[in-house]
Amino acid sequence: MERALLAIIEKNNLPVKLEPTNKSKKIMCFNRRDNVIKYNIENLRLLRQKHFLQLTLEEVGIICLCHEIGHFIENRRNPYIGNEAREFNKKDKSWLTFKFNREKNAYKFGYLVLPNHLKESYEKVNELNLANYRNKMFLLLIE
Repeated sequence: MERALLAIIEKNNLPVKLEPTNKSKKIMCFNRRDNVIKYNIENLRLLRQKHFLQLTLEEVGIICLCHEIGHFIENRRNPYIGNEAREFNKKDKSWLTFKFNREKNAYKFGYLVLPNHLKESYEKVNELNLANYRNKMFLLLIE
């Protein structure tokens, strides 16, 4: 698994480190302060079992990695994102809108490094992820 993920990073000559973790509830996450993408192998397995049995675990990992690389690319293009994020009340709809836009951008930029044969599955991950943000924003509206 890690070898396949590192191959994507190396192929695109990205100054990003990769670290496995079992402490995170997330599948993968990018830390912009130290350019590290952490991944939870168990959460990747669960995502595959629930939505992507037709793919290998490595392919699911690559899809998620490309999304996190999208966050890295967006951060490189706009290094002030961290400052912008601190301006929001984390319980406000505007925070979720900000995060929703960051997720959309990550998917757009992730396409730059995504292997062609995974594009359809990448779209499905995008739809699942954005639906999660839409649901959170809807819940805030009805409170």
